[in-house]
Amino acid sequence: MKLNSLNPKHLFLIIILISFVFCSIISFATYYIAYWPTDSWHLYIPAAKALKNFDFISDMHFYNKFNSLHSKEFLVVCISFAQKLLNDYDSLFPNILVLIIAVFISSIIIFLIFKSWFGKIAAFWGSFLLISCFWPYQYVIQGAHQPLALTNLLLAIYFLVKSKNSNIRLILSGVFLGLLFFSSPTSIVYMAYFLGAYVFTYHDQFNRAEVRNTFIKTTLMLMGFLIIFLIFTFPRPIEILKGYLSFIKNSQSLNDFNQPQYAFGILENAISKRGAGISWIINYMLLIEPVLFVFFLISIGYLLFFSFKDNNKTPLWAILIGLSTPIIVEISQVAQFGRNYFSWLIGIIFLITFTIDFFLRKHWPKLTHKTKRLVLILFSIFLTGNLWSNYSIFTNDVFPSRMATRNIYKWLKSNNINTIYILKDHMYTINTVAFLNNPKYKDKINIVPIDSIKDAEKGFILVAPITGKSIWANCQAYDFKDDPYLIQLLDSGEMPSYIVKTFKTLASSKVWTQEEEYCAYLDLHLKQITLLDRVKGMIFILDAEKLHNRFKPN
Repeated sequence: MKLNSLNPKHLFLIIILISFVFCSIISFATYYIAYWPTDSWHLYIPAAKALKNFDFISDMHFYNKFNSLHSKEFLVVCISFAQKLLNDYDSLFPNILVLIIAVFISSIIIFLIFKSWFGKIAAFWGSFLLISCFWPYQYVIQGAHQPLALTNLLLAIYFLVKSKNSNIRLILSGVFLGLLFFSSPTSIVYMAYFLGAYVFTYHDQFNRAEVRNTFIKTTLMLMGFLIIFLIFTFPRPIEILKGYLSFIKNSQSLNDFNQPQYAFGILENAISKRGAGISWIINYMLLIEPVLFVFFLISIGYLLFFSFKDNNKTPLWAILIGLSTPIIVEISQVAQFGRNYFSWLIGIIFLITFTIDFFLRKHWPKLTHKTKRLVLILFSIFLTGNLWSNYSIFTNDVFPSRMATRNIYKWLKSNNINTIYILKDHMYTINTVAFLNNPKYKDKINIVPIDSIKDAEKGFILVAPITGKSIWANCQAYDFKDDPYLIQLLDSGEMPSYIVKTFKTLASSKVWTQEEEYCAYLDLHLKQITLLDRVKGMIFILDAEKLHNRFKPN
């Protein structure tokens, strides 16, 4: 059965099935996902666990530990609910599960939105591009707020699109817009897409005769927004709003370039710049979504050509919406790293979907059978390349480097190793060893600190990454040199003969490196993170007995 012959219900069920399979795989793979020192560890999970002790949701801002949770309150509430549902208050999985569910909902809602705007075929492929893109799953396994923000944006747009002759849906649109505001500090960037959807839905009512109806619709959405605003800020709405504005202001003015106190000795003076602008954006997108981004650029060129040729302004509007994220981020001058550009994904997919629909309506019926076949072959090549690109980046880089501690635990247990030695003064101990034992593990690994790799007589030694160019140190530290015997082994070139196993980490990753501003600048713009730095960013399991024999006195 050809895709054209499928009705929207069939396509919708296919999307649900594919998304369910993808999200189920991620759920099973991350059940034992370990903490790492990020917001989930020291903010989201503890705040969610403590939520039951608060009289109001806004109380979290008046505890020193949680006073930076502005615009993440809804994520905390969702995690708290997941903790109760799973009876799991100690592991990271409730946080991850919330975000997996968010991605599942997004993949379904985006189909319904696009089906209202475009043809069913374009809507199907637009939704499929979201499902098969690794970018949302990257922030799922980080425990970050971006996937939840995307879901609330799409739900706000969905009820807006379906709101004609329905005041309840307009209020619900405002409700989810409010939840977007309390899901991510970058919610202002997502607003461009909502405003674009608002214009697209009600552009035919922007005239004098419809001013009253437009005012009523806007008022109803504001009502929904205010309901959520009061729920999350009561009983101190003004105080919470002031705290939010201060938080946003600081995020614009404070970064690793102008805050040398964050340095570990290399960055001695503040650098009066912020990232590398457009050149970094292009390099970043070509790194993480090379096929999708190239198709996005081709779509822009195609739409520009026919917009000017036919004097049609609609494609120009679509291009502006598709580029809104980088435009807003660059205007606002917030930190230039991966997470701040995630909202662009929906703009990229929107523009590609718009282009597919534009092509199917304008050109497809006029093409010969031979040309149609050629177009289908080219589109198949794009889909295959995009799928392979996302699969390869996720499975070879993003996922294994994030799951390093889980992979180490599994390897140790599979080899009946219950004790591991570590260098006790290593700067990355908290990033690589402190969370080796997941709270849900019954059999724990015994971790024994040693001063030097020569000290353990038998067994195995875990050597954490030795590079200073890691997001754990904002790429501003020196390489680890506190163990002279380890340095001697490295300098001699003999270390490979003592390595039993290696594991990828965030410090060896090309993609995770872009999640810290100075690292991203150093890597993509200055090209100063080398292959050797990434090798030094891996975890090494060394044979303790062989090392002891090498270094023991004759």
